[in-house]
Amino acid sequence: MEIHSLYLEKIRQHFYLCEFSLAEKAIKEHLLDFPDDHVSYMNLYFVNLAMDQFEAAKCSFQKAISIKSNAYFEFDNRCILNFHYVANNLTQEEKNTLFTALKNLK
Repeated sequence: MEIHSLYLEKIRQHFYLCEFSLAEKAIKEHLLDFPDDHVSYMNLYFVNLAMDQFEAAKCSFQKAISIKSNAYFEFDNRCILNFHYVANNLTQEEKNTLFTALKNLK
């Protein structure tokens, strides 16, 4: 799990510093070793959106849900978005709205 922690910290730092291309690179490097990591594909989805790479975002999202059909809903503590809504103190209702919006992207 130490590798996953280092990976997560690296992409979080890049993401929150708006170094999206570095976050994307770190995620893609991680996926070389863990190609079935649906959370990494969801992270890549958010990075792609931040970079206005909408077609790539769609592919990342589709890959995540092909690995795990409800990947958009099962954010664990490795997901960029999880840290985002925790940091911004979103209410449960706001989280549910966000998850519903993600679910409807299919």
